[in-house]
Amino acid sequence: MNEDGAQVARIATQIGSGLIPDNNEWIHRFTTRSTASPREIHTVAQRRTDGAWACSCRAPHCRNLTDTLRRLARLPIGQTLRPAVRAMLASARTAHDGSPE
Repeated sequence: MNEDGAQVARIATQIGSGLIPDNNEWIHRFTTRSTASPREIHTVAQRRTDGAWACSCRAPHCRNLTDTLRRLARLPIGQTLRPAVRAMLASARTAHDGSPE
């Protein structure tokens, strides 16, 4: 795992999520317990091509996505983070600002 991936993995732990490897379509793939059914695990990730965030549950107004983005948005964007990781947190913050609470 490269340093960007190691920092994202530490962030996943900080927000109470897991992290699964990136694939050709999705990056920053956080695993999260469903807000509606805690036994279910969903993946919240950022699309590689356009940076959009989505959840594997595909609900129109997904609470899993909103909750994960909220937790990411609360983290400070410190200078010790690598540029790609700072960009990911900034993107989550922007996406969260536009999501329904």
